[in-house]
Amino acid sequence: GGGPASAPKNNMDIVNGAGEKAFFKAVHEQLRKSAEFFKQEEENFMVRRLRIREGLRQLTDPGYLSQDASATQLLKACVSLYKQLIMLENYAVMTTTAFAKILKKHDKVTKYNTKVHFMKNVVATMSFSRYPRLKQMLADSEADYQAIRKLQLPLREEKESADSAHVGERAVNGESEIQMLRELNKEFKNSDEFKEHNGYNTTDHD
Repeated sequence: GGGPASAPKNNMDIVNGAGEKAFFKAVHEQLRKSAEFFKQEEENFMVRRLRIREGLRQLTDPGYLSQDASATQLLKACVSLYKQLIMLENYAVMTTTAFAKILKKHDKVTKYNTKVHFMKNVVATMSFSRYPRLKQMLADSEADYQAIRKLQLPLREEKESADSAHVGERAVNGESEIQMLRELNKEFKNSDEFKEHNGYNTTDHD
């Protein structure tokens, strides 16, 4: 029924409740695990991106052998990295909204008002919340891809064998794939989850 039990509770009462302490301890632990996973993945991707950048540097060296085959391999590595960077960004967004939903349900059941404060002061400080390095890697990967494609064109023009035709075909497929990934990423960024995630990093939510 109604009455005092359904009225909003004073958040200061949380410190005295064993159940609330256990709940937020569990939330903090999951936040820690999520942040550590994100940070480790981001660092792994940074190493891969540096390898691609070094490969791109080697391709511009006139004395480097097998440039055409290497360009194709590098293009494939670039597309693969871009795909996984998008997946990590999706993970960041979905993780943020998952914590928001958990806190919303908690507040609905307990009648406390914790969600806005916790999202703004705790979740928003996590590595997966703003991720500037990841955003930079996405932009850099697109730039690297275009640079490799530009290098491929003159290399392919120098060859007239059947093998070079196959290389060209794979490059076109790579271009189609990265364009498709861009479109999928754009679609995701128009989703309610992405808008909600950005909202938690800029304004308060009910």
